[in-house]
Amino acid sequence: MLARAVQRSAGAVRLHAFTFTSNPLHLRVWARGAALAGFMQYLRANLSKKVGGLERRFLGAA
Repeated sequence: MLARAVQRSAGAVRLHAFTFTSNPLHLRVWARGAALAGFMQYLRANLSKKVGGLERRFLGAA
């Protein structure tokens, strides 16, 4: 998901480092102009969908 978000930015966002822990997400990125907003919107929306799908699949959440 993260790699796809960087690829979609067509070079306007560069990912230097990241960590995923139980709750927070930390990114170290370089972004050209307003590209960061679109990058984060895409990443957060798709990450939420993926996590929601995993919860329903493995935890039986509604």
